[in-house]
Amino acid sequence: MCLSIQGSIYEPECDASLQPYLGMEFDSWEQGEAFYKNYAHHVGFSVWKAPHHKGDGGVLVWKRFFCSRQGWRQEKENVDGQGKKRKRKIKLTRCGCDAMIGFMRKPDGKYVVARFVKAHTHELSSPSKTHLLRSNREVSDEVRSKLFACHKAMIGTSAAYRLLSVE
Repeated sequence: MCLSIQGSIYEPECDASLQPYLGMEFDSWEQGEAFYKNYAHHVGFSVWKAPHHKGDGGVLVWKRFFCSRQGWRQEKENVDGQGKKRKRKIKLTRCGCDAMIGFMRKPDGKYVVARFVKAHTHELSSPSKTHLLRSNREVSDEVRSKLFACHKAMIGTSAAYRLLSVE
């Protein structure tokens, strides 16, 4: 559930224990990532990892995670067989959303939430659709190995899916 403010800003509502806050500490950035992904899954948006920054000695200094609708997609042009430039039709998936979280490494080795933007510029997914969001989809190792075996045996995607659903 989300609240619309000024018609174009959406503030997710959730239990305070699920929501990150400035100064929140984690033993590793992976724990922070898991916490933020759980929060995103609960309120209804997908997450992508931004490039990280490593300091001296190759230690990760900061790491950021954004809403998957962050930024704007660039238009791309293709050159067809006749040498003419044509604009590619691509699905518009980004809308300039600024929602994000940033973790910074402290001298003691822990990671702290240094930046957190809660507001989204788009509607959030309903609870019945959150399992379909890209960052919430996971394939277990067992299923992945079965799919790979099906691929090696030249079993198509639909047939492999039917096989897994029967099992």
